[in-house]
Amino acid sequence: MSHDERPVVREPCDLLIHGAVIVTANPQQHVFHDGAVAITAGRIAAVGATADVEAHFDAVDQIDGRGKVVTPGLVNGHLHASQHLLRGFVPVSVTDNSAYLFQWVFPYYRTLSAKDESIAATLAGCDLLRRGITVMADGGTVRHPATVADGLAMTGIRAHVGSWCWDHPDVPEGLAMGTKEALSRAADAMDEIAGRHPRVSPLASTIGLGLSSDALLQGVKALADRHGSFMDFHQSFDDEEVDEHNAAARGVTPVEHLDRLGILDDNARLIHQLVTTDPEWEIIARSGASVVRCTGPRAAHDLATLREHGITVGVGSDTVNVSNTSDVLRVLQGFAAELREPGPRGSSYEITADDLFDMCTLGGARTLGVESFTGSLEPGKSADLVIFDACRPEWTPLLDPVNQLVLSADGGSVETVLIDGEFVVEHGRVVGVDEVALYEQAEEAAAGVLKRMGAQARMARRRLS
Repeated sequence: MSHDERPVVREPCDLLIHGAVIVTANPQQHVFHDGAVAITAGRIAAVGATADVEAHFDAVDQIDGRGKVVTPGLVNGHLHASQHLLRGFVPVSVTDNSAYLFQWVFPYYRTLSAKDESIAATLAGCDLLRRGITVMADGGTVRHPATVADGLAMTGIRAHVGSWCWDHPDVPEGLAMGTKEALSRAADAMDEIAGRHPRVSPLASTIGLGLSSDALLQGVKALADRHGSFMDFHQSFDDEEVDEHNAAARGVTPVEHLDRLGILDDNARLIHQLVTTDPEWEIIARSGASVVRCTGPRAAHDLATLREHGITVGVGSDTVNVSNTSDVLRVLQGFAAELREPGPRGSSYEITADDLFDMCTLGGARTLGVESFTGSLEPGKSADLVIFDACRPEWTPLLDPVNQLVLSADGGSVETVLIDGEFVVEHGRVVGVDEVALYEQAEEAAAGVLKRMGAQARMARRRLS
């Protein structure tokens, strides 16, 4: 046998997905029409054309990817997981943010028990995983941090969680706290969560939106630095909030104020940041802070400006009573629709489908500092991936898989989800949770919460068993 005829020795791998459309979301935005992913010990061993990958690997198990689209696990950068027991209950007529908070959200949280919140968190984790989301960051509205961490961990999702805190006096009785108590609450939550579960990380969080003093913002930032974590807060949500701040601060804009406080650097995440001046964009870009956009008016209008400034931007679904979904692909579809509306453009940068998809993949991962091991399909990274069933109307004809991910497909076509190479969703069901039992628990818990709120739903508690 000549040297050239020696048999090729193939490496062993645990799982080989082959024959699929592979959307890598890597920096080069590679897409393989007939592609494969090899997985070994929970890591991606290779990504590429099926013929090339099959020539180098001998798999223990295989998945035939014909008719499938494979992507990285998606990132939901801002979701209030605990609100899942109030899902579908807030009237459409509630359009004012203050009314939403004081008439619905605050009364809801005031009645929420630790058990209720654990059920809500588990429900949220299942909802997210079924939509292909493998990484989430909670919005901070958590009363019982340990139980929320436990509920999310039960599903297997990667989660970043912190407790709510504020120190503004004008909040309902039972929810008010001073600066010292708010900081203690945030610190205790991070200590409780740190190391509790392998895939759950502590997040330093304050509500923001005018409900946090300078001392609280600086204290929460110090907590984030101490834990090597991130600081989350809602910021510059609407004109009213910004105008109130500018009047109180004598013309100093919100971002300028945060910069002077030493809040802004690469572990600060500005949630929303919808009202922004040109000098403020320069400050954010220089600081390294990231922005997470959620649904709402004007949420997409200046995305080109963010990209032009090199600002890292992620996407979140906020709450299931605001966006009405946990599915970031549906949120991106809303952004795409807004971008197509005629109107003034503040930037010459042209937003592409790849830019939008980056917000829930590699860009979204960067906002949480996890891009080194997730957010794209690249050798050496954790095997966090999603398999979509593309033999469906919304995927047909399959002309451009990235376009279809952000324009027509959604999480409803998710078939399989892996995290660290472990199946967390299989055949559309969450592997580690008895979902029927969970739904029964959620129905019971929600009925109790509404009763304590003094609210009445159109339907009484539904029984599933």
